[in-house]
Amino acid sequence: MYSPILTPYNLLENIRLDNYEYVNYRKEKELVVCEMKVKVGKDTVIFAYYFNEDNHLQFADASNLNDDSVMVIFD
Repeated sequence: MYSPILTPYNLLENIRLDNYEYVNYRKEKELVVCEMKVKVGKDTVIFAYYFNEDNHLQFADASNLNDDSVMVIFD
């Protein structure tokens, strides 16, 4: 009931999809960040997911490289 729906491990499988260029992981303070570069139609988007030490998603955003817009997709 309290386990996370999405974890950093779940996102790793996305690299097998044709429209994904990379899936990278890094640490920022106490957070694990999963960053993915994805082709979405004509746009290229960087998705960034931020997880706490218990692998719970804290927030996520999407940065469109074509128009420099950033959208929060989870907070």
